[in-house]
Amino acid sequence: MRSQPALPSEKYVWGTLAPRIEGELKIQTLPIWQLCGVFDMYGPLDEKFTGFAEGSELIKELTGILLWALALDLNYRQYGVARRSVGRPPDLMIPHLATELLACYLRYRSSAGRQSVLTSIDGKLTQKEAGPFFEYLKVVLAPLNRYLVDELHRRPLSPARVARFALADRRGMAARHAGASSIRVDELDDGKSFWDAFVTRSGRPGESRAERQNCRREISARPSGYSSWMPAGIEGPELPKYLILKTAVAKWPRGFALFSVRRRENVMSSDDRSNRARASNLLTKRIEINHAYSSTDFDAWLLERLAVESGEHVLDVGCGTGAQSIPIAGLVGPSGSVSSLDISAASIATLQSKIPAGSHVQAVASDMADLARVIADTFTTRQYSLAHSSYALYYCDQHLHVLDVMRGALKAGGRCAIFTTNRPHGLVDLAARFSEIPPEVEGPLRFGPTVLKPYFEKNFARYDVHHFHNVVTVPSTDILIEFYRQTTYYDAAAEEKIRAVVDDEVKRSGNYQYEKNGYLIVGFVEA
Repeated sequence: MRSQPALPSEKYVWGTLAPRIEGELKIQTLPIWQLCGVFDMYGPLDEKFTGFAEGSELIKELTGILLWALALDLNYRQYGVARRSVGRPPDLMIPHLATELLACYLRYRSSAGRQSVLTSIDGKLTQKEAGPFFEYLKVVLAPLNRYLVDELHRRPLSPARVARFALADRRGMAARHAGASSIRVDELDDGKSFWDAFVTRSGRPGESRAERQNCRREISARPSGYSSWMPAGIEGPELPKYLILKTAVAKWPRGFALFSVRRRENVMSSDDRSNRARASNLLTKRIEINHAYSSTDFDAWLLERLAVESGEHVLDVGCGTGAQSIPIAGLVGPSGSVSSLDISAASIATLQSKIPAGSHVQAVASDMADLARVIADTFTTRQYSLAHSSYALYYCDQHLHVLDVMRGALKAGGRCAIFTTNRPHGLVDLAARFSEIPPEVEGPLRFGPTVLKPYFEKNFARYDVHHFHNVVTVPSTDILIEFYRQTTYYDAAAEEKIRAVVDDEVKRSGNYQYEKNGYLIVGFVEA
């Protein structure tokens, strides 16, 4: 009989699962906005679009909803199971997800009716759920379902069932949901559940209404980023910490009070991480170390698959310091050209200093979200036989828009090639043992299969996928730590623990090895 996997630890949920789920939802930002109606409210995604802040907060709120649902389920399994009768545990996730996800959907749309289509399975006609609300639920529930299936070995949540529950009589549904809330709080052992320390119906003993209101005002005035705040002094399964940080206090259930939080130190902010990603000195150092100790020469591997020929005109998006732009310029020769774009002015300056005489390379410092404007107003070449981006596209929240622009700039018979990181990534996995991996790092590791492949399937006549397999063999701890310090997931508090692990392996084997793989997809437009 298959044993049940252990419930996840606080460290895993807080440090790994929460940012992973947010990262996966961020990757699906544009489909979520489209399905739930953000574009209906704010208009199309162009220079006049003003919904970025609202849309970003929606992704954070959806992350909180998914984590809260999981917390309800895991908390009951750990603390409520002793008091229930035999049989399945009560379904706490579906009621919560149904009401909360429907509320988000109706924020931008006036209705959310169910639709179904007639389809054939093995020759038999059957009804299948369809429509924007159902598709919205499928996309939003996907990260939670991946976790339930892959790590807890449980059945995925059915988007159709969530839709049916959400669209049932709302008054009856609210009563059932209120009952579920009563079960999950009241049946738990006193003093053991995080609910006792984290949320309560009436506040802490001796705490006045005014004190609770002051607590709410104090928390709501603080930054909302989950990487900056966490609760203090909580015991038991502290799973829904994320919810205090990602959902507005005004959206917390009535009668629930929020308790103390404290500032986390030594946590890199999103702005800091973004600056590190585009800092030319850090990028140069990462490239140097990768070249020196990788089992596979990435540049040679990539150029072989790009198959650049003399006379071609190439667009390089997120070009950095020119790791691909300069070799490509040599391949296209004087009859071809390279149009390069990167958000870092310092990287562009470095690239320009390396342009060989006689090459036609035009390099511009700009956000790739403005690629359409740069092609129209700045680049002298506006149609390309190859549009390329490596290690860059996933940094842009508007990556699907950028892909549309790259595809639209291709000549007949042209090709679009995108390279991204891919699992397994040994150094990220090592760092995750001792620190929080941000969604900006976790998301790109799934970017190829979950974002690029569906896009290329839909928008290109055909496409090829190439998997980059690479082992990095570092001869000393100092070199690996030097590389780690250049990354966007560096955490000073974790450095000594990582150093100790690497030291042990270097002493035992003479080096430290880890996988660093990648995913290249090349799409072809019709000639």
